[in-house]
Amino acid sequence: MDNKFFNLNEFKKWMDNQIPKKKLSKFVGFYVESKLSSKRLINRVESEAENLKEIVEDFVTNGGTIADTDGNWFLIKVDSGEFLVPRIYVKKV
Repeated sequence: MDNKFFNLNEFKKWMDNQIPKKKLSKFVGFYVESKLSSKRLINRVESEAENLKEIVEDFVTNGGTIADTDGNWFLIKVDSGEFLVPRIYVKKV
């Protein structure tokens, strides 16, 4: 390795490639709940929805279903919409 400095972004990319996506796909269809409050969770999710606050509140209150996986991210579906969240912030019920 020519670069003697540790690059966090490159390490994260490498780690994402170490976990087979098929392994995580076994979680599709599971009912999950948030490990965080809605105030903390809203800063850690990704969504293009305009009503993100409502969607996160719905998830924290009622839970949701894993619709898909992408690396270490879960696509969560709730009645009011869907969003991506890192898997470390959800727990299986």
